[in-house]
Amino acid sequence: MPYYARSANATGQKQLLKDHLQQVGELAESFATEAGLPPDMGRWAGLLHDLGKYSDEFQRYRLGVLPDGSETSQRWQVEHAGHGASVAAEAGAIEIAFSIAAHHSGLRTFQDVKDLRTRDEKCPIDVGKLADRARRFAEIAKQQGVFAGAPPATVAKKGEELTLDLRTCMLLSCLADADRLNAQDWATPEDTANRTVSPALRGGRFPRRQTTGCVSSFCVSYIISISDSNRLSRGAIIEP
Repeated sequence: MPYYARSANATGQKQLLKDHLQQVGELAESFATEAGLPPDMGRWAGLLHDLGKYSDEFQRYRLGVLPDGSETSQRWQVEHAGHGASVAAEAGAIEIAFSIAAHHSGLRTFQDVKDLRTRDEKCPIDVGKLADRARRFAEIAKQQGVFAGAPPATVAKKGEELTLDLRTCMLLSCLADADRLNAQDWATPEDTANRTVSPALRGGRFPRRQTTGCVSSFCVSYIISISDSNRLSRGAIIEP
């Protein structure tokens, strides 16, 4: 069955999940490069961020698309951000795991991300452990050619927690901006031409893309929040 990322836009077309993941990965990679982060960090955050949308429950009861292509009016709240975060956590990619888990709800605690390995998936019906489903969805994505391999593990040392926090906040901004811009491109493509271009990007490094620039007020608000003891700063190094 086809897997979709979004419901139909004004033209009646649905966005394929494969296309959404790859497009957000490409844009997040360009933002990460501009922010001084490893490009792969941005790319993997984008490739994994909506992995949970490979769930049949998400397709049927969130988007309302049945396997035969017909639609249902029944709607559920179905989790989809935790799956990509779980895959990243399993690979030891700390910043990517936190950023994906946060891209709809705000930064989580170390325990929240660690629990992705053991807790049940949040769904109105019992579908089992989130980590097990995440691995299965990752295989579907690989079969579709979305990605191969796994995100690179973070090399984190004691005493560098604040640096880790800052990288995570910057990456979250890259991912959130990329996701929102792709949503806008899909829903209202006529607005894309009117988008403000960051002066830093006018030099031609990314001439085929118009972007808002990743160091936004959204990012700054998260950077300010890193002093909050309920966020990351407590030696948030994911254990093997």
